[in-house]
Amino acid sequence: MTITPATEMETTRDMISAFGGYNHTMNCGENEFYMEKNMTSDYYPALAPRRKRRMLFRTGEIYGMYAKNGILLVEDGNLVYTDKEMNDWQIIGQLAKSTKVMCGMGAYVAIWPDKKIFNTNDKTLKDMEASKATAGTEHFPRVRWMGQILPLLQRHRLSEQRHLNHRRQMICGWIHHRHRM
Repeated sequence: MTITPATEMETTRDMISAFGGYNHTMNCGENEFYMEKNMTSDYYPALAPRRKRRMLFRTGEIYGMYAKNGILLVEDGNLVYTDKEMNDWQIIGQLAKSTKVMCGMGAYVAIWPDKKIFNTNDKTLKDMEASKATAGTEHFPRVRWMGQILPLLQRHRLSEQRHLNHRRQMICGWIHHRHRM
């Protein structure tokens, strides 16, 4: 019996310095995964099996959701917020039961069409539109350019004078136009 001598294989060691992630194509590289199932990158740079899926909470109808320093969602008209760890769900306020558009700006989340703004730092909900509540009667007098208040009679005369001047200009324009023809 003749035994063919086996050729010795070289021992090699390859080091991958950049992880390419998930690439489900036929030209998947050495540093990429073609298929991955139930894996997580929570322990980066190492991959690990993901935690078992679980139900965090049951919800009603969701009208909008946004992630900004936690999760902000509109559930059955209630604006609900939780921190990143999802430990403490807080009802912040009431909104209309309609589809929401939310936009993050720094620590704030703007909510339309309700025109509200939510601060994720101090967890306050405010109106975007300016409003002022007053008690009693309000009086807004007409004033001149420098802030002088016009007496009531003078205001009436000024409005009559403007009306007459406007009518004179209209008549003069009409006469001038007819004269040119």
